[in-house]
Amino acid sequence: MEQFDRNGNKVIKNDDGTTTIITKEGREIHTKADGSTVVSLDKIKSVGIHNIIDIKAYNLVRHEGLTVHNIEFMDGGIVSFAFDSEGNVQNASAQNAVARMSPDAQITYAMASRGFPESPKL
Repeated sequence: MEQFDRNGNKVIKNDDGTTTIITKEGREIHTKADGSTVVSLDKIKSVGIHNIIDIKAYNLVRHEGLTVHNIEFMDGGIVSFAFDSEGNVQNASAQNAVARMSPDAQITYAMASRGFPESPKL
């Protein structure tokens, strides 16, 4: 039996403890057993933070043609993403954080303990 979340996204519980969410727009979000998420990078147009006051630490590093943003949330969650010189997302990862993707491919991260008030945590 197929399962869907309240936003109409298809939710697949995999045998290895991971979860795959397929959005109505066809984007795939994979949640690993450790709680980290993987999103197809070619689908991401921009990256944002839901609530800036939840940021505990921020670090920006430029290395080998990439601009890498590392963010630690107040609850210990970590988000890291890298852009190339043309503004394309080359790497994005999150640990103990929640994310949502808008229909126009903007991914927004939030502190896991607070989440997004208007939608359920994934």
